[in-house]
Amino acid sequence: MYILTGFLVLFAFQRILTTHFHFGYETDKEKLNKKTGGLGAFIGMTIHSFFDGVSIVAGFEVSGELGFLVFAAVLLHKVPDGLTISSIVLAAFNDRKKAFVASVVLASATIFGGALVWGLSHTGFGAEVLGESFARIGLSFSAGVFPYVAATDLLPVVNQSENRKAGLYVLLGVAVFYAASWVVGVVGLE
Repeated sequence: MYILTGFLVLFAFQRILTTHFHFGYETDKEKLNKKTGGLGAFIGMTIHSFFDGVSIVAGFEVSGELGFLVFAAVLLHKVPDGLTISSIVLAAFNDRKKAFVASVVLASATIFGGALVWGLSHTGFGAEVLGESFARIGLSFSAGVFPYVAATDLLPVVNQSENRKAGLYVLLGVAVFYAASWVVGVVGLE
């Protein structure tokens, strides 16, 4: 239920509350104002970063193995996220200070998301909702975001590509995930 809720909340956010911005083959230049696009990307990536923090701490609350895997996955895309938001804000506002602040806000949103889950899970306030631990709900909710992003952003780009390697990279990514999960289990981080 919470995975579906996460999926639908992102759907509602991108389709009802804001404009869903695509860059690349789907860009509609008439609808995309630089500043509006930059602000929309900043808001979306800040929410994404918040749920990165939620996912990391909730993963550790569920198990050490899961927490380590989520942490590694988030860590691998934090540098590209920082570069992406800095580039978008710099292009939209032509201001290096705003670009730097945007990347600091993204990092802070991750820390805030993790701190919120940790605080709710360890203070007793909100530790359980409807008989479920807050950490499991947070992890399930944020897990629902990933199928949405894969279905609406990743797979359409892969399917539009003339390059067959793009599909192989998707399969390789899944294989790397399962191999990493196995290694973490063997090492004993469970």
